[in-house]
Amino acid sequence: MVKCLKEHEKELSGACVQYITESRRRWKETAQACHDDAMNFCKDVKPGGGRILRCLREHRNELSAECKERLAQTRKSR
Repeated sequence: MVKCLKEHEKELSGACVQYITESRRRWKETAQACHDDAMNFCKDVKPGGGRILRCLREHRNELSAECKERLAQTRKSR
């Protein structure tokens, strides 16, 4: 889906482009907040396909407060 949207980015509505841009920003902030946790708990997980996110969720009780908060915010904004 992401590949398709990227290929057709010039054809998307302004609202769609804005939504995608905002989603990317939120995910970047989440990745930054969870970087240390991902390195600690998921260092052997191959990136892509949501595998690192799945790993972080499996370790949700062990994550830093900042990472937990960002994951919760990301989930609410879907």
